[in-house]
Amino acid sequence: MNRKTGIFIGSLLLICLLLTVVQSEETKEINWIPKFQLYEKGPLDLYIFENEVDALSEKPLVKKFQTPYIEFENDTTYHGDKNYLFVLPENVQIDNSSLEELLKYVDAGSKVMISAFTFPQMLRDSLHFQMNSRRNLVVKVEEINQAYSFFPSSTFKKVDPKTTRIVSSIKTDSLSVETIEVQYGKGTFYLSANPYHFSNVDLLNKKQSRKEVAYLLSFINDKPIDWFANYNTNGERINSPLRFIFENRALEIAWQLLLLSLFLLMVFRSRRIQRIIPELVPNRNTTVDFVRTIGNLYYNQNNHNDLIKKKVIYFFDRVKSEYFLQTDVLDQTFIRKLRLKSGKSEEEVTALIDLIIRLENEKISFTKTDLIELNDALDKFFNKKID
Repeated sequence: MNRKTGIFIGSLLLICLLLTVVQSEETKEINWIPKFQLYEKGPLDLYIFENEVDALSEKPLVKKFQTPYIEFENDTTYHGDKNYLFVLPENVQIDNSSLEELLKYVDAGSKVMISAFTFPQMLRDSLHFQMNSRRNLVVKVEEINQAYSFFPSSTFKKVDPKTTRIVSSIKTDSLSVETIEVQYGKGTFYLSANPYHFSNVDLLNKKQSRKEVAYLLSFINDKPIDWFANYNTNGERINSPLRFIFENRALEIAWQLLLLSLFLLMVFRSRRIQRIIPELVPNRNTTVDFVRTIGNLYYNQNNHNDLIKKKVIYFFDRVKSEYFLQTDVLDQTFIRKLRLKSGKSEEEVTALIDLIIRLENEKISFTKTDLIELNDALDKFFNKKID
């Protein structure tokens, strides 16, 4: 490891240490927004309710992660064999298409419990009730945090006495209706304007809230209960494999540092490491291999006549190109000129020319011995010179 790499790694470790110290000194901020998320542990979320619902309800709750409209779209017969639960965050309402389906199921005999700060206009018109909605400045003093905030609050102010019964109320300056029961067809709607009872902070610190939740669930315990928890989840985050990392602040910082380190590493390496230069292999001269292959072909086929003729032609062609001699007449004049230009001895040149003349004059089939004799003579002529 060189010096620059060591400096880079040391700087990265120092940054990690500083961030760890800052994170340890940081006071975790408590989120008091009533978002009622299923798997969150904030004061106004539903983590405790989701884990203890079996102890609060006589019937098990089956969570549904689709809207009622999508859940019921393949069911063409409306029947009242199930009850339904909704715990809605602030500023979240059931859409009109889902409400139409719910009204049909309640009319057939189902029971629906909805706990929310406000209710859709379509539901208010169908069940004939009105509400008071406001925000109260509340000081919450808990062991974990102290919060000053405007919290949403709602009560029922006008209902239809022919179909509606008061289930629970709270006493302030006057009697405020908190939960009502509304008959609709063969079924019943239970509407609670105080979803705080289901929150983590109330279930953890208020025994009255636990009793209130069990009391509300008792109205719909006569049939299996479907809890439409799609309103209490962030679908993208729940489906993400990195959800656990992003839920933990320290792990999230570590993840960000890892990505930053990888980015810096790629930047530094791309600037300091030269691209590998490919090796260029020179073209190979295959002429000798070709000649050897052709020679072996002739030799293995025992075509000695043709091979001897080609070797003689090759000899004449080379004499013409290297020594500039005519090969039409192979007489003593030719032998003398070839000896002088090639530097060979007179005996060697004479023996080679006599062998060529003999082979050209003979009309019989040549043998392997003749071919070897000519080949050795040619090799000796072109490869060995007289000192």
